[in-house]
Amino acid sequence: MVYILIALFLLFLSYTYEFKKNDNRQPNTIWFPFILFIFVFIAGFRDGLGVDTKNYVEFFKYVPTIDNLSESTLGYTRFRPGFVIYYSICKSIINDITFAFVLESLFVNYVVLLFIKRHTKYPYLTVLLFFLINYLEFNMEIQREAIAVALVLLSWMKYENKKYLLSLILFALSTTFHVSAFFAIILPLLDKITFNKKWIIIAVVLIVLVPTAFFAIPNLSFIVEFLLNSEQSNVVDGYTAQTFNQDLNLNYFLIHFIQYGFMIYALYYLKSKGQNRYAGHIMIYMTFMYMTAVSYGFYRFTNYLTCFYILVLSDFLMCFLRTNKFVKQFPKLVLVVFLTYLTYYHESKLMIYDEVNDEYSYERYFPYKSILLK
Repeated sequence: MVYILIALFLLFLSYTYEFKKNDNRQPNTIWFPFILFIFVFIAGFRDGLGVDTKNYVEFFKYVPTIDNLSESTLGYTRFRPGFVIYYSICKSIINDITFAFVLESLFVNYVVLLFIKRHTKYPYLTVLLFFLINYLEFNMEIQREAIAVALVLLSWMKYENKKYLLSLILFALSTTFHVSAFFAIILPLLDKITFNKKWIIIAVVLIVLVPTAFFAIPNLSFIVEFLLNSEQSNVVDGYTAQTFNQDLNLNYFLIHFIQYGFMIYALYYLKSKGQNRYAGHIMIYMTFMYMTAVSYGFYRFTNYLTCFYILVLSDFLMCFLRTNKFVKQFPKLVLVVFLTYLTYYHESKLMIYDEVNDEYSYERYFPYKSILLK
């Protein structure tokens, strides 16, 4: 229930401050501090929510305080040095995992909101999209990678301001939290890409080639996983142990085929209205989402492109609602349908039944439980 209330609150803010606002006015972000407080409170004081949470709780029990941290300790765990040091510092200050959760949530959500504030005219709609698409994962699952993503976003903002040395330092720091952060080195190259017909051709080729290769080459998943996941062999084994039947794959490819086509249309529509930003980021994001059926390792990389993705989504939605003659007659209905579709596309996986843990995936987060309510 708490998640629904937050989503409705963000929808109310977007409709109040953005749908009837002149684009030339400065975006109103007066509610951002309150939103940050809510985001941090929900994630920081959670009680056992998220599959990865129990792993972090166990690791926190055994990580030494900063005065006892040694080089051998950093090499013993599969976690990257930056994350180990972070937990060690937190434990030295307050020996309670909740403190580490609150700090991580504060940092990640602050950076995401700052990035949104600086890069869109529709901050509340963009925050709503973030909440629907990645809030749970960033705050209750991939804690190490979420910190790396936040550092990459800070690095990107410094890069935009031509503070290249600081940008490089932040990028290097991000790699000490999760190895996947090395992917972010290509972000400046993606910024040089503009949307054109070549991307449509590439998309069509991938739509045909990826599922064909997956079904034709039985060991393709193992090969890709081995190349993409080098932190620990047990992680690779866990990913390669995933099995996909033909029906599941066909359904997966169909869903992502629809979304791939939708995003191509969104980029085309925005370009026709004089907007053509982050086309490279979006095409790589959708390509990796599509290739996730071959290897879950590709999904890791999409986390570094999510914030660019939601910026383009909010641009398209507002532009579409304001310029399409037919849609302008039913803006509220189209908005609800659009948000429902996106939620289904990104969160339908929560309805999958996990036979190992004997639960549905949504039970990782629902109902909400807080340590303050014990």
